[in-house]
Amino acid sequence: MVKRQSLTKQVQDNLGKKLRIGESRHAAKADGAYKDGVYSWATYRTYLAHCCRFAKWAKANHGVRTLEEARPYVNAYIQRHIDAGHSAYTQKLAASALAKMYGCSSTDFIQTKVRRRVDITRSRLSKAQLCEIRNAEFIAFCKATGLRRSEITTLKLESLRVCEITGRYSLEIKGKGGRVRIAPILSDEAVRRILETPANQRVWPIVPSRADIHGMRAAYCARVYAIHARSIDVVPMDERYYARKDFRGRIYDKSAMRIASKALGHSRISVIAGNYLWAIEQEEAIPASGLT
Repeated sequence: MVKRQSLTKQVQDNLGKKLRIGESRHAAKADGAYKDGVYSWATYRTYLAHCCRFAKWAKANHGVRTLEEARPYVNAYIQRHIDAGHSAYTQKLAASALAKMYGCSSTDFIQTKVRRRVDITRSRLSKAQLCEIRNAEFIAFCKATGLRRSEITTLKLESLRVCEITGRYSLEIKGKGGRVRIAPILSDEAVRRILETPANQRVWPIVPSRADIHGMRAAYCARVYAIHARSIDVVPMDERYYARKDFRGRIYDKSAMRIASKALGHSRISVIAGNYLWAIEQEEAIPASGLT
């Protein structure tokens, strides 16, 4: 008699079959097969955690032994997130993870709370963070490079690049999803820190755990945007980006947005419009040497 797999093992096998590491997500979208795969390890690990929590809950509360038996209880599980007051983003993430596992759309489940930019608390609220005096160099470095935490942790001198024509410094980064990008460096101090780092050693051996990396990436984005943005009065109508919802009334230069988005490692300007350009009002845009 074949022993039945545990629910956790069933979840792992199910999501494992959907892994498409190394394949082009962009190409999959064009072919219409995007929803059938998981294209990054980070997404896989996140979905796996949510689906395993659901499986354990379904087994404990409803005695199910297979994912098929657990399927009717998905809505009740999502409702638990809603009743607990979890953010719209957490609710949607749980629904998306389960939809991926079951090979359907999250719209097949009960409706989650609408995600609103105004409800985002990441980097927006006051909280215990770094001492700005003791960590002034680190904070300035992050705001001048826009690196993610994982990228700062592994950054070495070997990533530094200089343009022979302009003499401007940048970093060649292999970032999220394995994509390589060129991120301009916005301060001489950051360049100096990298140049003074011995070969094969990390620029920042210790990255403070309480550092608000996302907030500093937003500051970097605002600076890059400000360096390249034209006066809205001279921007053609088709090159204007009109913000929506709580940012309604703001108009951005799409050309500058594309440059800032590329520097951060994102492919869609809507991502920086919703998650990064809020820092324009909080961060004074300081042009970098040689960039203006």
